[in-house]
Amino acid sequence: MIYNCVSFPSRFAEWCELLLHDMVVATAERQSSARRSRTRSAPEASRPQVALIVGDSLAQIGRQLLLRNCDHAIVVSRQAHSDTCQVLKDAGRPFLVVLDEPASAVNALISDHRLSYLSAVRIVANSSASLLQFVTMANALVLRPDPVPDFEAAARTIERHFHFGHGKAALAEILSKPHLQERAALVRSTVAGGVLERQAQAPEAVAAPATSTEIVPEDPFAKHRQASLLEGAIEPLWRALQGDDLKEVVWGRDLFQSGDRPGESAVAPINLTGPSRCLSFGPYLRLPGGPWSCRVIFACNERAVGTQMMADVAYVGIPLGQARFQLSEAGVFEIEFAFNNSTPDKPIEVRLFNMTAALDGHVALGEVRLSPLEFKRLPVVQ
Repeated sequence: MIYNCVSFPSRFAEWCELLLHDMVVATAERQSSARRSRTRSAPEASRPQVALIVGDSLAQIGRQLLLRNCDHAIVVSRQAHSDTCQVLKDAGRPFLVVLDEPASAVNALISDHRLSYLSAVRIVANSSASLLQFVTMANALVLRPDPVPDFEAAARTIERHFHFGHGKAALAEILSKPHLQERAALVRSTVAGGVLERQAQAPEAVAAPATSTEIVPEDPFAKHRQASLLEGAIEPLWRALQGDDLKEVVWGRDLFQSGDRPGESAVAPINLTGPSRCLSFGPYLRLPGGPWSCRVIFACNERAVGTQMMADVAYVGIPLGQARFQLSEAGVFEIEFAFNNSTPDKPIEVRLFNMTAALDGHVALGEVRLSPLEFKRLPVVQ
């Protein structure tokens, strides 16, 4: 038997996954014991094997199942693909969806797995986008932690959903296991916020210093309030997971990389001097499928006027939508274009190019705003 758990990368999700594993083990052992009583076989001859498998796509899950010799499997998906969603819908079997507060999930990744702030935000954002297709399915049990978690109530709910048939005493015995108690203590100690807004501490968020011969103009966005990474990249998806309509997603410039210095953030003004090239790219995040509007907010100085530019949305270098334009004056601007996200299982990037060589000038990336569209937009020929 295969039991699926689609979840946030959080402490509460890890507790739910461990609990589900122990419930399956207890159920399998009870059934195995009943069979042994009927057949009078040796206890060790038919001891059930329960495997914990991590996979997002059917290909990943199928490979793991083929490599494991097990009677039962717990399949955990953190960023599940649409083919997994379709099979769960077709099968109609009960499965578990575990959500958690985005701030708590990011904090846990930083504290428990030693990830940087930006890496944790990317993981939670991708997980949020993938979970949208699961929360409305009729055979899904969607769990959200309370401010004061009631682990016994959560366990009873999971037990009823999967029809395990554990009695009150058996459930209490499972909950008393040390590893579940330890994980529950970690869940209780999780405090949202904390280190989350200290974005400058993330190593990859630090812009590269200018060389001695490069005069970098003042950052035009330094005095403008921009949405935090949590507020912009995750909160709209989180609200949609609660049942609200999906609103505008904002990818802050901290998530983007410099085209001239890959691996370094695109937070500083970018020198246009040189040949045509990619100036910034990223953030390699997932979005739900369908038509979207992309607005790239940027600034340029007077010396950049006349430069031909292009912005696009791409998957593995293949453009999904683009806009070409010319810098006609200095200031802060936005360029908008539509694209159809036909690859919701894959991370996409937004790129900014100068299409002509430049002798001088700077541009600065502000943020990228993405809004779902009700209908596809036809390209406008000018």
